[in-house]
Amino acid sequence: MKQETTINELAQYTGLFSTVDHITVLETDPNTGITEEVTLPPPLIRRSQRRDDTIVWILTPPGVHERIFVADQAPVTVYLKDTTPTHPTGHTPQQPPAAPQQPAPAA
Repeated sequence: MKQETTINELAQYTGLFSTVDHITVLETDPNTGITEEVTLPPPLIRRSQRRDDTIVWILTPPGVHERIFVADQAPVTVYLKDTTPTHPTGHTPQQPPAAPQQPAPAA
């Protein structure tokens, strides 16, 4: 399932690591100003205020040695894990008939 939210709301998302499979967000490189869409697993999220008073969100995905910089109020697409149980097909697996129990011979 997919949900639209903002980075600000994602930072307060209940169950971020247990219910979110991955997210898609626009990242802006602070050195070049180039913006690109990135897909990543649920990250650690930290809010930072720059010297010019702009707010940026710093995302650190697990296992990735790179920080993703996201603008304040940036849109985020959240893809939730599939938590629905498997749908029954109506087919019940056949069980072999149980062998009759024989009493143990007396010794």
